[in-house]
Amino acid sequence: PASSSARPGTLGRDMRDTLLAPGPLTLALCFSTYALNYLAMVGFLPTILVHDLRLDSGTAAYLTAFAVLANAGGNVLGGVLMQHGTPRWKLIIASHVIMGTTSIGIFWPGMPAIVLYPLVLLFMTGGILPASVFSGAARHAPAPHLMATTNGVIVQGAAVGQFIGPPAVAAIASAAGGWQLSPLVLAGGAAFGIALALYLRVLETRPPGRPAVPRPQSMESR
Repeated sequence: PASSSARPGTLGRDMRDTLLAPGPLTLALCFSTYALNYLAMVGFLPTILVHDLRLDSGTAAYLTAFAVLANAGGNVLGGVLMQHGTPRWKLIIASHVIMGTTSIGIFWPGMPAIVLYPLVLLFMTGGILPASVFSGAARHAPAPHLMATTNGVIVQGAAVGQFIGPPAVAAIASAAGGWQLSPLVLAGGAAFGIALALYLRVLETRPPGRPAVPRPQSMESR
């Protein structure tokens, strides 16, 4: 039989060990900033297309669906790039740079549809991020039996971003009387995501055996 130190512990201890490890929390926050941008864009895109660009609701629905499809293509591309050895942190930075910069043009007052919609499609290629984040669960789980817990923390990070993004954009748009200040949320979230990716680079390039934070001592080792 396996030793007691290799067996899964209680749920509370597993969650504690996962949240105290820097890797899972950093990956979750990276996914949170991505989800903030993605859902804010997808959620308000039909409104922009109908009310600002004067498109009919059917056309707006098709264009929104195609934008989501472009994001799915980004997901696949992210997996391909990971398989070809692109560092995880570089994909996360690229995703946030794409989303942050294109959001400025998308929400620019008076942007014509012939420019705005291609920017939306480019924004959606930021979908290269999820593959890089989820593939990091095996790398950054504090222990093999905590891989599922690490994935759960990452998914909850996305939920937090989805919860924050649309209300924040709506509040700023309502206060400003238009979309022009909305990039403060999207580009601001992207900037935070870039900082997180740079920290993830430190975690993934430090020499083995040098944890970023000391792990709690187990009862068995005392």
